[in-house]
Amino acid sequence: MLSQILKEVRDKTEYKTTTSQKLKVELYEKCVSETYRWVLELGCDTGNTTAVLALAMQENGGKVLAVDNDPDRIEKAMLLMDKLGLRDSVTFKTMDIYKPEAWEIISKYPIEFVFVDAMHEGDYPLWDIQNIREYFPRIPVVMHDYGLIGSGVKDAIHRSGHVITRKLGEESNWNPLKNNTNDWEAVLI
Repeated sequence: MLSQILKEVRDKTEYKTTTSQKLKVELYEKCVSETYRWVLELGCDTGNTTAVLALAMQENGGKVLAVDNDPDRIEKAMLLMDKLGLRDSVTFKTMDIYKPEAWEIISKYPIEFVFVDAMHEGDYPLWDIQNIREYFPRIPVVMHDYGLIGSGVKDAIHRSGHVITRKLGEESNWNPLKNNTNDWEAVLI
């Protein structure tokens, strides 16, 4: 089923994505192997990665809380989940995660894992980390940095007191602050 979903979101132009197929597979495998039952996706866009997370949650008997600030993107993501038969594994919320009231709502869910694919520039990634750590102090977080010029993800993790543990799919001693990367995982020290 995973390969079918990856093909579906790769081949359809209306579902363009910046998240690599490799990262999607790793997110799926991580969620299934850790048996997460509630995953938070910040910045679900049109649902490409949401579909992969939803499949993992369907297998685990859990749910994805998929958040985006654009109602049109949420609508497209819902249509994709309906098409793939994954709608029951996703709760969608249209909200601005840079407003405190959004985190009051998000914090009511028993989140066990976070995938951040929201704003990647300026102080937004730092605010993501600060909010996640305030409301969910010890859960794993994967932040996706797709190489935007001026991307603030690496800087935000460095400034926030987090350690980047590894590039996904690489050795655990890999240091993205010294290497060029697209996908990596960060955890609180």
